[in-house]
Amino acid sequence: MKRHADNPALRAAYALSAIYPRLRSRTTRAGYRLRRTFAHSLLTYDNQSFTDGAGAQFQRVLGVYALARDIDAKYLHSPVSLIGYRGTPNSRDKAGDKILNELDDLTLIASDSGAEAMAARATVVSLSSPRSHELEKHAGTSKHPTLFKITLPYQELDRDPAIWNRLRPVLRHQTTRRPPLRIAVHVRRGDNHFVAAERLLPNSYYISVAQRLGSLLVQLDIPHRFEIFSETLTIGTRLTPSDFTPGMTSESFAVAGDHDRFGEFDALSPVDLHLDTPLMEAIGMMVSADVLITSKSSLSIVVGLLNPDRLILFHPFWHAPMAHWVTTSADGQFNEAHAAKMLRRYLSGT
Repeated sequence: MKRHADNPALRAAYALSAIYPRLRSRTTRAGYRLRRTFAHSLLTYDNQSFTDGAGAQFQRVLGVYALARDIDAKYLHSPVSLIGYRGTPNSRDKAGDKILNELDDLTLIASDSGAEAMAARATVVSLSSPRSHELEKHAGTSKHPTLFKITLPYQELDRDPAIWNRLRPVLRHQTTRRPPLRIAVHVRRGDNHFVAAERLLPNSYYISVAQRLGSLLVQLDIPHRFEIFSETLTIGTRLTPSDFTPGMTSESFAVAGDHDRFGEFDALSPVDLHLDTPLMEAIGMMVSADVLITSKSSLSIVVGLLNPDRLILFHPFWHAPMAHWVTTSADGQFNEAHAAKMLRRYLSGT
């Protein structure tokens, strides 16, 4: 890249910055761009607008925090306050609102110093899924700060997934890196049998990924075991609209057969089935595992983000993965050389 003195576009950017102090240039993966400073703006999660599952909402909390750190804005913590979808009747957590505190304790995220005082005199701007130019347009000033209430922070995060690295200082969990290697497989089931069926991945997908990984680990002489995390549906159970994410369906459904066939996972060895495990216990076990195989699920992504540097085998979903995660194909194939490299790096602690 040319130095700014030799580049007309960059010379113009620096000139504008000198004339208008509230504009500044910033290096991004896409090059230079102008933006207003966010020193007098706060970001917070809008925890009232879309109260779906715990994983989906907590991913948004993490995203808003990471975005605030990336643009040097103040952060005002608004934790998940209401979980509208709590899983199938068999897996539904009986802990009630206790789960909200446990969810919040997964990281060290908290409001910045002075954020609450600034928020008390700020103009509130609610943005569902903001792009950077929308944030720039409403950026606050010392006299008139702005509080951005954001529902979906993914416009910038999908453009540059490296922003997720801003979470690292607030992460709690570490894995032990002791044999046998624990491989957590998150199998998203439950309501997806009846709504959003496009998110269902067949057992054959997970088994294919796991068997390919198992063969690789045998080649590397690494002892391992598989741990399957999912939820069950009892035959004869009747599901009403209240059993789903609010607004997802107006229909009721009867469970008429064995939709899940978890016995098929006996093809993996050794394997443990963790079915209908309480949510926070399951999250803790998956976060502490050495390898994660994700499903099409925000909960999978959250578990990955909370311990991002192990081997994560990622099936494409709504949002972009971190750059070092290993993407899988529909038939369970993945770049085994990349996976082996990630395993060696992880096991060496580098």
